[in-house]
Amino acid sequence: MQQRLVDAEFYQTYFLANAVMNVVHRPASYLRNLEAFCGDGRVTRFAEPFPRYSALHTLVEYLYEEILFEDLFEGDADHRGIQHRLRSGLLRANKALDHHGIPHRTFGEWAAETALEANEPSIDDAIEYVRELFDAGPLESLMSRTVEEVFFVVFANRLLLKSFNEMVAGEMSRVSRDEMDPEPRQRFKADGVLRRAHIPKWTKNAVFHRERGCCALCRRDISGLGSISSRENYDHIVPLALGGLNDVSNLQLLCESCNQRKSAGAAITSTYYEAWY
Repeated sequence: MQQRLVDAEFYQTYFLANAVMNVVHRPASYLRNLEAFCGDGRVTRFAEPFPRYSALHTLVEYLYEEILFEDLFEGDADHRGIQHRLRSGLLRANKALDHHGIPHRTFGEWAAETALEANEPSIDDAIEYVRELFDAGPLESLMSRTVEEVFFVVFANRLLLKSFNEMVAGEMSRVSRDEMDPEPRQRFKADGVLRRAHIPKWTKNAVFHRERGCCALCRRDISGLGSISSRENYDHIVPLALGGLNDVSNLQLLCESCNQRKSAGAAITSTYYEAWY
C-alpha cells in the first residue's frame, strides 16, 4: 500500500481541535450549530458505511468554516461594528492562506480590481470575495489542508470520538425509515439503527495503528508480535443498536475478552494510552 503523508504545520490546529472538543463534550451549548450539522434529518448523510472522508472530517470542516468567517456575519449591527468584523474576518482568512503559501488575491487587491473601496466593504462585498476564493480554489485548498491536520490530532483521542459518536447517535436514533428516500433506507436495519457493514482493510489499519496493536480497554498486546493468544476485534464504540455509525471514528480495537464483556447496549472506551517512552 502506498504511504500517505500529512504535511502538518499545525497552524491554529490545536485551537480548532479544542473547538471540536468543546462542541462534542458540551453539545447543549451549541444546539444552533449542531442543528445545522446533523439535526432535522441531516444525520442520514452519515449512513454510508466507512467513507474515507469520515463523519468526523465533516464536523471539523463545518466548524472551521464557522470559525473562519464568524466575524463576517455575526455581532453588532451598527456600521462601525460591521466594518470592524468584516476586516477582521477577511484578514483571518488571508493570514491563514498566507501561512500555508496558498496563492490568492487579498481582499484589498480584489477590491481594487473590482473598483470597490476596501476600507468600507459591505457584507455583500465580503460574501462575493469569499465566494471567489472558494470558486478559484484557495479556500478549498485551505479547508482541505486544515481539516486533515485537525483530524490527525483528534482521531487519537478516543474519549472525544466517543462523545462525538454519542452526539451523532442521538440524532440517528430518532430517524424513521418511513421518512427516507429509498437509497439511504436500505442502509438501515430498523428505525435509527444502521445495518452492520463490512469493515474495509484501510479502516482496520487506521484503528490498529492508532491503538498500536493493543486492546483499547485493557491494553493487552494483540498485535501478534508479543502474543499470539488473542484475536483482533473491531468494536463500534457506540453500538449500532444505539444509533452508532459505521465510521472509522466509531471503531476501537479490542481483545476477545473485552469484546465479549462489552455490552451491545453500552458505549465504552478508555482514556489509557501507551506512553512514548
